[in-house]
Amino acid sequence: MSRYVAYDAVNTKIKSMMSKLLIEENWNRVLECKNVEQLVSVLKDSPEFETILRGVEPHQIHRDDLETAFGRLRVAEMESIIHYFSGPYKAFLQTLLFEFELIDLILVIRKVSQNENLNDVRKHFMHSEKFSELAFDKLIASSNISELTANLAANTKGSSFYEKLRNLSNEDVIKREFHIEMELQMYLYNNLLKRAKNLSNADRAEVEDILGFKIDFENVQWIYRGMKYYNISPQEILIYCLPGGKRINNQGLKKLCYTKSIEEMKSLAHKYLRKYDVFDVSEDSEIGINMDRYFLKYLSKIDRNKKSIGTVLAYYYTNEIIFKDFIIITEGIKYKVPIEILEKYLTRIA
Repeated sequence: MSRYVAYDAVNTKIKSMMSKLLIEENWNRVLECKNVEQLVSVLKDSPEFETILRGVEPHQIHRDDLETAFGRLRVAEMESIIHYFSGPYKAFLQTLLFEFELIDLILVIRKVSQNENLNDVRKHFMHSEKFSELAFDKLIASSNISELTANLAANTKGSSFYEKLRNLSNEDVIKREFHIEMELQMYLYNNLLKRAKNLSNADRAEVEDILGFKIDFENVQWIYRGMKYYNISPQEILIYCLPGGKRINNQGLKKLCYTKSIEEMKSLAHKYLRKYDVFDVSEDSEIGINMDRYFLKYLSKIDRNKKSIGTVLAYYYTNEIIFKDFIIITEGIKYKVPIEILEKYLTRIA
């Protein structure tokens, strides 16, 4: 057991939050809702959801609002968990929250480059104000990309990635927005794996196992979409593959990127992923859902009583998947999608 963690308190807290999130009775009540008003009423029965939905009128709820609300809830819950950690463990979990900081940064960069009004951008922010290393007030005061990059460089704590953005131009953002997002994602995972090296051997192995599982799926989905939908070369697809996969190493990624057809890529991916047949779907939109289903089942097998960082990661990523379902259900109810069709796009219903 690490001297940097009060695992008994952490596990008790996670079990309490998990029971509220996954209780079957509440889940069934959500699926039985006939309109958004009913759904909001059900969600508000939970203290966590009531807080983020307070003052929100059901007819005003849009997908962006829900994504923001659920993102803020995930951040708040992780902040409460981080309270029980110190030293390298606290640093690792703060890096996990860095994901939301990057999402908000991309939003600001996009709006500034397109010369959009930033007066209401704060209502979309999800990042942790407690642990963020960016001065977002300075960033949203920027009138152009040059000012934004100057403010970015002046108000960070020596982050190597932000240094790369120092000379970013407006033209670069317009032409390379997709590349910037991919680089930010790589930066996030690289830092998570780097911070994991400072944990105990057992906890480091847990992190590498869980992240490795997720990274394999992220890479396979990226390679598939890169080959099918984007006019980019195998070299470029490979450049943006994430390191640290569990079953697909760098050599395997290269082979996948350089396959001669989509079908050959699918066959090779199935070989690497073994029992996880992620392409066993009727529509391309279901591939990511299939991956989330496998990942959720994998996370559910992690021992919740074990005193390890794995229990925290399992809760963090389970939240992400379940909240996606809540958003899909809300959209489905809003647009009168029959439940038998809606269930096809849910992770928890498989």
